[in-house]
Amino acid sequence: MLFGKNLYFFGVLIWFCLTTGCKDKKRSSDQPKETQSLNLSSKNADKNFAADYEIIFTSLWNSDDHIGIPKNAHFSSPLAVTHNDEYSLWEPNELASKGFRFVAELGLLSEIREEITMAEEEGRVGSTKVIPTFFPNGKEDSTSFEIRVTKDHPFLSFASMIAPSPDWFVGVSGVYMLKNDEFIQKKIITLHGYNAGTEEGDVAGNYLIVNEPTDPPREISTLRTISGLDKPFGILTIERLPPRQD
Repeated sequence: MLFGKNLYFFGVLIWFCLTTGCKDKKRSSDQPKETQSLNLSSKNADKNFAADYEIIFTSLWNSDDHIGIPKNAHFSSPLAVTHNDEYSLWEPNELASKGFRFVAELGLLSEIREEITMAEEEGRVGSTKVIPTFFPNGKEDSTSFEIRVTKDHPFLSFASMIAPSPDWFVGVSGVYMLKNDEFIQKKIITLHGYNAGTEEGDVAGNYLIVNEPTDPPREISTLRTISGLDKPFGILTIERLPPRQD
């Protein structure tokens, strides 16, 4: 009879273990100190690996500094990318890519986004930001956006068409966002105009959007050598945001 009771209780014990589990589950606070330290180090490493920035694009396009401003003067949708040293959105003294030609001539982004997507798949581009708006819009002379920079992709490039125009744009190419292996806090860049080298008509006051193509295309060059287009068209303010709390 005793053997039968023992067998019964043994069976109940097995059933209890199968339905509720018999292993003692440790709480996260019960982890070894070494494991906790490793987790904290990983979080700190993530914070040091990436930084978020606010980018403010301010227009300086005005009738005092620039000849013959058209009534519909504006900048096209700003485009920004972070990347490594194996990628270039555009580069002074280099030919514009097919995609960038459409940015400079028409403010169109579909072709350049295909090029960027390919570079992302190859690991050359990190973050991409497009602001789907033209400005100034009659109320504001600036627009802003946020973008994340990592140490894998520590360069920032930016472009926006001066519109309407033959193939003119403002931008920055490959701004290095680190100093002594630390993310910079703030940078202010004066934006002069550039000629993409893909259309004729590079004279002050010519804001026609349809011009004869430059054949063969020429390298991207500054507009600072043309009187009436030599003054800055804008300012780019790059400022680091407080670290995320996630």
